[in-house]
Order: sequence, then structure tokens, then C-alpha cells
Amino acid sequence: MTGSGVPAEAAAEMVAALDEVMSACILGLYRSAVPNAHAGWGALAQAATPAPGLILVPADDRVDDEERSRQVADRLRARVAVLDGMNHWWMYDRTGKVASVLEGFWATAG
Repeated sequence: MTGSGVPAEAAAEMVAALDEVMSACILGLYRSAVPNAHAGWGALAQAATPAPGLILVPADDRVDDEERSRQVADRLRARVAVLDGMNHWWMYDRTGKVASVLEGFWATAG
């Protein structure tokens, strides 16, 4: 977990709770939610929305696709904020920086 960017303390907590059963439960939950909150996202992400949007792109995320995120942002007319030096676990990394990005967006969104 720390190799993926999770801080040591949070990684220890996650690893202590993670086993085969937990992994199966997490994936099962994601895949079985009814209604599936994500089911229509693809269809909804085809045109601009009336509300301002922001897509966070952690620059060092191995599972994110920055180009695809930018394409979605273009379709939605949303802003893109690249989180330099951050990865998939950006919510644990430099939270003050992320909060500043979000606060800056909120200040200009309304």
C-alpha cells in the first residue's frame, strides 16, 4: 500500500483489515449496488452540464487515464485540475493542496 502512495499509518490500518473476504466484499458491493449509481454516468457524460464541474487528475495515478479525463472534461465543459506528484490515493497525500484546489474551484463556481 505504501508503494502505491498510501501514508504508512493509513496503509497499516488498511492492510490490517484487508483479506480475501474483505476484497471480495468490496468488489461485490461496487458491482451489486442497486440502483447502481455509476450505471448511467457514461450516458450522462456526453454533453455539458448547467453546473460548473471539476475533474481531478492525479498525475502519478497508474490506473487513471489523463487523456480520457480531459476528454470527459471537454464534453462536460468542466475544468481540469492536475494534482502534480499525487497518485490514486491523493486523498491521503498533501490534503492541504487538494483542499486549496477544491476551495479555489468553489470560490469561482458560484
